[in-house]
Amino acid sequence: MGKLKKLSVILIVVLLVMQVTITEAKDAGQLQKELMDAKNDLSSLKDKIDANDNKQKATAYQLKKLNSQITETERKINVLEEKIVELETSISNSEQALDQELENLKEREDLLGGRVQAIYKYSSLSYVSILFKSESLADFLSRYTMMRKLITVDRELIKEISDKRVQLEAEKKSLEEAKQAMELQRETVECRRTEYQTRSAQRNALMKSLKEDKKEFEKALNDLEETSKKLEKELQAMGEPSSVGTGKFTWPTPGTTWVTSPFGYRNHPVTGKRSFHRGIDIGIGYGKNIYASDGGTVVHSGSYGNYGLAVVINHGNGKSSLYAHNSKLLVKKGQVVSKGQLISKCGITGLSTGPHLHFEIRNNGTPSNPMNYVKKR
Repeated sequence: MGKLKKLSVILIVVLLVMQVTITEAKDAGQLQKELMDAKNDLSSLKDKIDANDNKQKATAYQLKKLNSQITETERKINVLEEKIVELETSISNSEQALDQELENLKEREDLLGGRVQAIYKYSSLSYVSILFKSESLADFLSRYTMMRKLITVDRELIKEISDKRVQLEAEKKSLEEAKQAMELQRETVECRRTEYQTRSAQRNALMKSLKEDKKEFEKALNDLEETSKKLEKELQAMGEPSSVGTGKFTWPTPGTTWVTSPFGYRNHPVTGKRSFHRGIDIGIGYGKNIYASDGGTVVHSGSYGNYGLAVVINHGNGKSSLYAHNSKLLVKKGQVVSKGQLISKCGITGLSTGPHLHFEIRNNGTPSNPMNYVKKR
């Protein structure tokens, strides 16, 4: 009976230890996942801040260009207004000259009209009758010469009056047309100025919005950095997982060593944006086997955002590895795996352009270059 009681106590203790271990593994897995999420969010926010800075620079350049265009447009408007004032002065002077010339022409027209009226009134005093009243040949020639001069003067006077009127009216019309053209040009330039001012106001509003967005991004970034630090401390405080790896990593896809994208900054193949690549991409066929790079405890096995179907293994000593974009997962969260154990099948889940393995190794949650830990085989 005493032995049975002791056995029961030992069994209870073992069960409690197992429960604590499972709970700790679960908590560690959850914290590891939260830490990775925070790291991803941090990177995303940094990318957004960089993109925001680039947009601010582009907007500032556009504003500078628009302000320069507005200044140049203002200058053109001032020049046009000065020319319009000059034209108005010229038109005014032309109108005064026209009025004076018209007055002079009226006097000449009156003179010519008076002579014509006199000839009409005294029709008997025609040019022919005046010639026939000559008393001698010399008188006849004298009268003839005088009459020819008079006729010539009358004809020239009539032509001069007609030409002068046409000239003055043409000058006035030309000046008025030039003024209308200037006014039309001024309206066009003013419309352009209004357009530039509208675009400038839009750019100013965009710049204000970008600055406000950047403040929000930076605040979120600071919050996430604090969260990330807190999670790292919690993970460090939790100690080692139930199963610790060897500390030496092996190539996760034996026989396939083609690295299609290395660790570090790159232009993302899907988004096209420059971003930090936290692991390496290995070109491997769809459905091909993927193996654990080292032994440890699976802290995540399932969908993982842009990583698609992913496996995360905690190897202890602050080391963890991630295997992303799988088509099929062969291990479960909390499961202990050995080095070289089959854990998944290659796929294209998540943000991916084709079948491949995205492989990461992290040191205390911080991504490290896997090529510093593994050798191709």
